[in-house]
Formats: sequence, structure tokens, C-alpha cells
Amino acid sequence: MALLNRERIIYQELTDDMQCGIYGIYSNDKLIYIGKSTQMEQRWQSHSAKIISGHFAQNDGMRRQATLRCLWENGFIISFKVLKVCKPDELSQLEQQYIQKYQPLLNTVYNPVEMEKHKQRLHEKYLEFDAYVKNMKEWNRKALEYWGPDHWK
Repeated sequence: MALLNRERIIYQELTDDMQCGIYGIYSNDKLIYIGKSTQMEQRWQSHSAKIISGHFAQNDGMRRQATLRCLWENGFIISFKVLKVCKPDELSQLEQQYIQKYQPLLNTVYNPVEMEKHKQRLHEKYLEFDAYVKNMKEWNRKALEYWGPDHWK
């Protein structure tokens, strides 16, 4: 793993044969998004730049980017990992298989028939994730209170 700009954004080191495939974005080791790319390193750098800058367009997964930005701003570690290396013509099918298998928080369902069930599940996951964020904030506050600010330098 390599640390990007010392900003709590970590990405897996890639070899030339790892540029095309399915990747996961994690928050403190919890899988929260699955994506696909033929240029993995560039895609990760694009995600990272948006997280750090906070500049993202509405048509660019605004909720996803805003959630990643919020997590990062609140001290969470964001990491990028390759889930599966594949050929370009396999990307869409494999991405859907991984999304269906892991059902990460920040992915959407593309089948309209399943959309209603997905909305309820997504709402439940957001509530669960919100509780996770609150618990982490509380733990960070208590740790800072216990050890003091100089301990983390």
C-alpha cells in the first residue's frame, strides 16, 4: 500500500497488468464502493483528487463523492484495492456480479424492478453507516481526551 499526499488516502501499488479490472473503495477497511476501470491508477487518482478538493459535479455520483469526502474530513482512512483483474470486455458483467455479491453502501441497483427493495435496503444501510460514523467520532473524541493531542503527532 502507498500513502497519497499523507492525507489518509491509501491505494494498492499496481503493476502494469493490474490496470484493467474491478476495484473497491474502503473506509477503515469496510467495503463501501465497487467500480470498474481500464486505467485503474488514473481512476483512483481522479477519486482521490475529488475527495481532497471537494469539487465534484452533480452528474458524477455526487452523493458517493460527498460521502467519501465527509468520511475523509472526519478522519477516516479511504483505501483503494483491486478486487479482480480482467479484460475490458468483462468489466460490466464482473462489476455487477461484485456489486450484487457485496452490496456496498455507495453503489446503486440498475434493475428497475429491484429499485424499491433497494431504496429500503439503502436507507437501512445509510442508518447503519451513520451509526458507524458516530461511533468512530465518539471513539476518536474519547481517545483524544484520554491520550491528549500530542500523542497523535
